[in-house]
Amino acid sequence: METSPVQKFKTIARSSLAQFQSWSRREFGGRDKKLKELLQKLKQAKADGLQYDRGREITHIERQIQNILIDEETYWKQRSRADWLKGGDKNTKFSMQKHQREKERTRLKDDEDEIERRFCAQELFTTSSPGESHINAALQGMTPKVNSEMNDLLEQPFTTEEVTTSLFQMCPTKAPGPDGLQAVFFQKHWESVKNGVLATCLHVLNHLVFTRASVEDFKRLKALFECYTSASGQLFNYEKSSMHKLFSSGGKEILIKAVAQAIPAYAMSVFKIPSAVCNDIQRAIAKIRGGIGFKDISSFNHALVAKQGWRLLQYPDSLVAQVLKARYYRHTDFMEAKVGSNPSFIWRSILWGREILQQGTRLRVGRGDKIQIMASNWIPRPTSFRPIFSPSLLANSKVADLIGSDHQWNNILIEQHFAKEDAEVIKSIPLPRYPKNDERDAFHAFMECKVARKVWKYSYLASEMQGVVREDILSVMQSLIKKMSMREVEFVAVVWWEIWHARNKLIFEGKRVNPMSLIAKAQAAVEAYQRVHGKEQTSKRINVDAAVHTEQQLTGLGVVIRNPQGQIIVAAVKSTKFQDNVTAAEAEAVKWGLEIALEARLATVIIETDCIEVANLANSKTSSRKEIMWTISDIHSYKEKFQSLSIQHVPRCCNSCAHSLAKRALRSLETVTWKDNFPPDVLFCF
Repeated sequence: METSPVQKFKTIARSSLAQFQSWSRREFGGRDKKLKELLQKLKQAKADGLQYDRGREITHIERQIQNILIDEETYWKQRSRADWLKGGDKNTKFSMQKHQREKERTRLKDDEDEIERRFCAQELFTTSSPGESHINAALQGMTPKVNSEMNDLLEQPFTTEEVTTSLFQMCPTKAPGPDGLQAVFFQKHWESVKNGVLATCLHVLNHLVFTRASVEDFKRLKALFECYTSASGQLFNYEKSSMHKLFSSGGKEILIKAVAQAIPAYAMSVFKIPSAVCNDIQRAIAKIRGGIGFKDISSFNHALVAKQGWRLLQYPDSLVAQVLKARYYRHTDFMEAKVGSNPSFIWRSILWGREILQQGTRLRVGRGDKIQIMASNWIPRPTSFRPIFSPSLLANSKVADLIGSDHQWNNILIEQHFAKEDAEVIKSIPLPRYPKNDERDAFHAFMECKVARKVWKYSYLASEMQGVVREDILSVMQSLIKKMSMREVEFVAVVWWEIWHARNKLIFEGKRVNPMSLIAKAQAAVEAYQRVHGKEQTSKRINVDAAVHTEQQLTGLGVVIRNPQGQIIVAAVKSTKFQDNVTAAEAEAVKWGLEIALEARLATVIIETDCIEVANLANSKTSSRKEIMWTISDIHSYKEKFQSLSIQHVPRCCNSCAHSLAKRALRSLETVTWKDNFPPDVLFCF
């Protein structure tokens, strides 16, 4: 297959750029050192008092220094891309400041690359695939404005003269293109590079299509826009259109007032307004009859800015959240982010608003070893989130001291050291099934930490994994499934498993694992797995549901397992304590169903629940900071125990059998599993 001119040019440009960089390091790498040596030599020569005898030598040294300064100025002029800088400034104070700014820009290049990757990862510039009927409907009724003569002229291919003229009209030191080379390079060496450049440019230019359209009828704008959106897949934002602002006089008055009152609110929702300005606004509002209902403008400003931080917590996958994370807190989370170097005013304002979030949020208890009993927010009792009365414990005691070896609350210890009001609340806090950290980030462990980065660097999926967007690890896997083959997905899963083991060895045993051997081990494991499990198994369908009795504080769980033919092969019921949350009870039903599936030695299962919130959380479509996430985390941990596991939402009418069993569990107060031999009352539930 013949390589296109564009590909040839990219290959040559990449190779040339690498050689230029190597040449630059050789030529300019020791320039500062050489300049210092010459200055010292000149100082010594003048200090000898023999300027007349050594005049030629001194002149020669000064000429060398002058040449280095000129080269340095030329270099930084090109790097700064400043057209107005016509003459050299011989390293004046302004020059040094300019050099420092350029060095700072270079230092932040990694952040810029990360932000660029976040932007490109978002599907902001994609459209749906419009049908031919949509396109024809969009073009129907449009009168051509280009006649045949004009069209023939427009369809003429671009010429080499046009490309050459355009090149030499460019500013020589403007920003380089994707190849990293400025226009001055091509202008100076045109005779040597013009063949490849012309072939590439003409290949690209002669494949461009230019169109132009106009709409004259204002009344049909909306219909035309809708037609266009159907054809292009792009949406028209009517909220930003002035065509919907044609109100009556009264409507216009209301609109003007609404806009006038929204002006300060808009700025206050993004920026921290100085106290003096807030006071001026306060006094101005006080003069208006009735005001606008705000007594403290500064507090209002604080609350609005805090909403920006709350959105970063609630929507970590949004574009603005990913850009801010790439710039300011790449290796931590928002609540622990620092101001950073050279922060923007918006970022400083967001951190100011975060103070409110820190006062109103609490930690979810996992291991408890990082949560201080009296200094941390951890008890679900607004607004203090801390014990009402100081316990009879050491001042620096941790919550982990209150948890037993079975990872359950030590009720005797809690009742002994805490007041009754605090003890009851503490004992009601749900704990995870297995010990887990109070703040855990699986994405960092599998993708961003030092061990993980080295491993992915040497894998054959290095380029694919480099573009993975930061989110929870289950969502990452779901994204990979859409764009990778099953063999590649299996390889990623095994590599994550090996990274986890390597990370534990490094942390707890101080042993380092060779990344290449880890990759080889993962590939061998995938091949062995595929040899054993090459044939797909038929999935078993499991319906689960929960019923609650709030007065008795009981929860009943029901599980029904069917074979591919729809016949019930396993049924189970369980009664347990109600945790004051119906959604948590539904999550417990899903977990109970998975436990029954493991007992039945099922490899591929489909869990069906009529609670859409639990289904979304189990599939990581949404997130929550409530204690229910411990149960959801347990559900996630079960996935590695099945060859295939899918959790789906179904309407309640399709889940009636499991619901009947859950009600039976409330009546019988028992935990039982039946296989084939079902009691009459259980058969009645079917």
